[in-house]
Amino acid sequence: MNLSVAVPLLFQQTLIRGTAHGQDGRTSGLTVPSGSSQQAVIRRALANAGIKPKQVNYIEAHGTGTSWGDSIEANALGSVFRKREEPLLLGSAKTNIGHLEGASGVAGLIKIVLSLQNELIPPHLHFKEPTPYVSWDEMPLKVTTEQTPWSATDKPRIAGLSSFGFSGINIHAILSEAPAVAPLRKEQTAQPPLHLLTLSAKTKPALEQMVHNYAEYFATHPNLDWAQTCFTTNNCRTHFQERLVVIANSVAQAREQLLAHQAGMENSHLLQGSKRESQPQIAFLFTGQGSQYLGMGRELYEAQPTFRQALERCQEILETIGNQERSLLELLYYTDDSSLLEQTAYNQTALFAVEYALAEMWKSWGIEPNIVIGDSVGEYVAACVAGVFSLEDGLKLMVARGRLMQQLPTNGEMASTAASAKPIAQTLQNRDVVTHAAFTKPMLEDFRNVVQEVTFHQPRLNFISNVTGSQESILPTNPDYWVDQILKPVQFATAIETLHSQGVDILIEIGLKPILLGMGQQYLPLGYGTWLPTLQQGKSDWEGVLQARAISF
Repeated sequence: MNLSVAVPLLFQQTLIRGTAHGQDGRTSGLTVPSGSSQQAVIRRALANAGIKPKQVNYIEAHGTGTSWGDSIEANALGSVFRKREEPLLLGSAKTNIGHLEGASGVAGLIKIVLSLQNELIPPHLHFKEPTPYVSWDEMPLKVTTEQTPWSATDKPRIAGLSSFGFSGINIHAILSEAPAVAPLRKEQTAQPPLHLLTLSAKTKPALEQMVHNYAEYFATHPNLDWAQTCFTTNNCRTHFQERLVVIANSVAQAREQLLAHQAGMENSHLLQGSKRESQPQIAFLFTGQGSQYLGMGRELYEAQPTFRQALERCQEILETIGNQERSLLELLYYTDDSSLLEQTAYNQTALFAVEYALAEMWKSWGIEPNIVIGDSVGEYVAACVAGVFSLEDGLKLMVARGRLMQQLPTNGEMASTAASAKPIAQTLQNRDVVTHAAFTKPMLEDFRNVVQEVTFHQPRLNFISNVTGSQESILPTNPDYWVDQILKPVQFATAIETLHSQGVDILIEIGLKPILLGMGQQYLPLGYGTWLPTLQQGKSDWEGVLQARAISF
């Protein structure tokens, strides 16, 4: 196990080393378990964990409280752990909190975790007369009738946990304190300035009670690790219909926002709503050329692992392709010279890579698109995300497209047909949601030669073409489509109407400026859908991304 990756999923101080399960089989009655079956399952758990019986310090027993059940369990433990010199400590949470039936095993697990954390084993209550059916003098078992220190030493502290079901199921787990984990490399330690705290409940009153509980808990635990707290609420709890999201940089700030919510004050960093019963239809809209700027996505690159890995993967591919004097990451984050991003030889590739990384980031959060649409260069990213061609082929097309356009004369014009009914003279814009005029024709044959080297597949997602404005599955697999795409007008209004007809609920612009969202809302009914930008120039990357993610939750 790679503990540096697994740490967020652990009980911080506890590692489950091995488990095993078995069945009693036929016995003389429901209240008379099989000692041999219990022995077998404990031995298998030890073997699976790679732990010897003498290494175990403590057993959290099932402890049924019956004369037959307890004695059979104790004798089974005695048989497994007989060959040891130090006594094996023994206890059961049932003497403290009663029998929780289906949750009794989890109660025992929590007890072990807390015992490791506090370096103390709580007393096993009401143990006054040891049962005569156990040969206590012949077995290395010691019931913890008093609070017992369990201090950390140079050897790992190890416990066994038994849980037996009424139907005859036997389960045993071996747990230990988690070993120390080497600190992450320096370049991986950047922390996002903000985190999301997600709360949910089945009813609005239950949600308000949860808000109250968290506000009180934060007041008494001001030193909680804020990132870990948010990770736990976001990933380790079931999310119910009534939801509330807090965007904050610390426990103290989160508590202030929860208290403000309780007082009825509005806050742009706290959102509340109800999740719809049906799964929402999600569209990713990929922005076109002209939206790029120096340092785009820098905060995400420094602290968002998926985004960073995707960009680094793009750089590796671009290094094998060659044809660019400056590396992708140098162009984006390690220069103050913005002039290169004004050149198509660089900006198209950079835009493709950043938008691809943004899409991967959203997908890593469980936000998967049903439909994709792209504007000019953005259509290449949409096709890549939809599986029309690979990331390697997508970057190869971008490098060739940008290089060939860079070599063209600059006396051409670019125009946009934002709506087919409007005269083109009224739609000239300084953007690349465009009809590329005749000046691009000299590059077409060279670009066709590159496109013909690409392996195409039918899209796995609904792919809306910005050439036809319709959903297409066969057309984008034809190399001629990508050559014609340079020349033909963008049918953006028709494409948005196609999105509308397919019942899209959430429209997320995967880009650096919310250009397409502003245009798209002009063609659809007022109040239709939820429109979410990812990045906005001049605004913190994390604030914008988390606002969008909070709304989508």
